[in-house]
Amino acid sequence: MMLEIIKLKMSKRIIEIAAFSIEAALNALNAGADRIEFCENPMEGGTTPSYGSLLLMSQLTKQPVYPIIRPRGGDFLYTDREFQVMQNDLMACQQLGFKGAVIGLLNADGTIDTKRTSALIQAAGQMEISFHRAFDRCIDPFLALEQLIDIGCKRILTSGQVPNVGNAIPMIQQLVEKAKDRIIILPGSGVRADNIATIVTQTGAKEMHSSARKAMASKMGFNQPSMQESMQYFDVDVDESKAVYMELDAGEMSLHHVKLFHGSDPNESQQRRVGLAIRYIPTRAKPLEGLPKDSVSLVRGVDNFNYFHHEFSPKSVMDSASVEQHKKITETYDWFINPNSKDLIANHKISKGEHQQNFEQIKLI
Repeated sequence: MMLEIIKLKMSKRIIEIAAFSIEAALNALNAGADRIEFCENPMEGGTTPSYGSLLLMSQLTKQPVYPIIRPRGGDFLYTDREFQVMQNDLMACQQLGFKGAVIGLLNADGTIDTKRTSALIQAAGQMEISFHRAFDRCIDPFLALEQLIDIGCKRILTSGQVPNVGNAIPMIQQLVEKAKDRIIILPGSGVRADNIATIVTQTGAKEMHSSARKAMASKMGFNQPSMQESMQYFDVDVDESKAVYMELDAGEMSLHHVKLFHGSDPNESQQRRVGLAIRYIPTRAKPLEGLPKDSVSLVRGVDNFNYFHHEFSPKSVMDSASVEQHKKITETYDWFINPNSKDLIANHKISKGEHQQNFEQIKLI
């Protein structure tokens, strides 16, 4: 994800994409990813790809692809036979020419399984070994950090022991500081286009990890109605793989298509931030049932649909009539953003449940 950001804002930094299929991996590499964590079974959090997938991947690209060595979903406490499977999978990856692999093993008490992890690192030879987010399940992350350094691990993928790395900036900062140049701290889980710059700036991390994935609908022309399982699969979100981070100065503006995903980091300064959005929309666009009419200014042509309230154009800056009209428009939408506007909810014929759902969606935005 955010590959253009790397080029523009993150010189000498690496972006790794978790890909759950060969197509997704190739899409990410073509979009500019520096490295792929190659997995299968996204609903399990990623497991070792099949030998057929590993073989074909090794034939299709020589760019850095690191398969995950994880025999199943669930916890990271493995039986002897599961460990044997991991050893065999790692050997297969080595024989196929992969330059690295991703592993993670824990003891029942929440400490790193240093004995088995060390054995895998030794067996890997010249392959780089990353330790995945099993690290986030450790009882003591700083002890785990030192242990992984001692046994020769190359990097640690971590979200700072919380589900979303954006909520663990202080922990990532500490890990980066303590790691120094002895091991690479790779922040991941929740790294997206709208927060990568903040994470990089605040943590000093030199590599970043994202799945940048999206669900893809099945292309089957026929689906048996009696079968309820979802047929969707996951691919790399190419749009986000090409996301660009822009820092706008006062007076600057961004002009983009309304369907382009966009966002901004939270305003953490003491200064007020004001945003102005200008939206062009065809007159045929019908609003959702129960919502008030949008107030618009007709740019050109004729409105034959009557879905909008037409406003007059301001005569001058801060024209008094225009300011008064703006107040009325703001009051019209108070029902939509104020959860306590019960009377307005009733007047606009929308249920309390629908209103609350709308309000919750706005809070998420």
